[in-house]
Amino acid sequence: MDQQRENLINVFVSEGLSRSGAEEMAGTLTGAATDTACELLPGAERGEAWRWAFMSAVTLPPTLGALAEQKALPPADATLTARLLLGVGHGLQMRGQDLPPLPAAPTPSPALRTLRSQAETFVTAELSRHFGAHLAIQARLTHVVGENIVQPRDDEAGGWTLLAALEAVDRHAGNAFLRFAEGDSRSAYQLGRALLYGIALQLTAASSSSAAPAPRPTGIRRLFGRR
Repeated sequence: MDQQRENLINVFVSEGLSRSGAEEMAGTLTGAATDTACELLPGAERGEAWRWAFMSAVTLPPTLGALAEQKALPPADATLTARLLLGVGHGLQMRGQDLPPLPAAPTPSPALRTLRSQAETFVTAELSRHFGAHLAIQARLTHVVGENIVQPRDDEAGGWTLLAALEAVDRHAGNAFLRFAEGDSRSAYQLGRALLYGIALQLTAASSSSAAPAPRPTGIRRLFGRR
């Protein structure tokens, strides 16, 4: 087992999972979920665009938690998607280590463009409900992550990669959490999720055609903690 995957497992153990639960979580995110991200954005693992997904997971949890607390929502649930995103970011990084970069930015699949349209509706509805005018918050979070990504960087490719990674997290972990989440826990999760999707929308705005959303939720312990 490589050291980075071991570090990822230790992160999930620190979240309260058993060792076996953490191994299963890491395996799902670096395996099937990363497969999904690469299907939605062929070539996502080649080049440096994966850094937007990885650094969003690393840098944003404190900010997402603070924004949730401002709305009297539980910060742990608001940061869950970001923490799960770490696994897909790691999976993309590992797959691309020995591959040459693409000669041009990866081209989003039709399915990913449709998902962007759905995400735009979701983000607008969710963030408007909490913050009213929300574009400034999206821009601020995008700036926070971007400051931690080395130059030169391809923000548009990074945005599509982040979008594909978020959808992968939703399909393979987050949607199952929503089936259990209620009340403030559900609201916090959806808020954190919307803030992350908002970054992807900002980065891909120049190259997209948009339309309507589909919420997709999260929860680490409830998914893999029963061991």
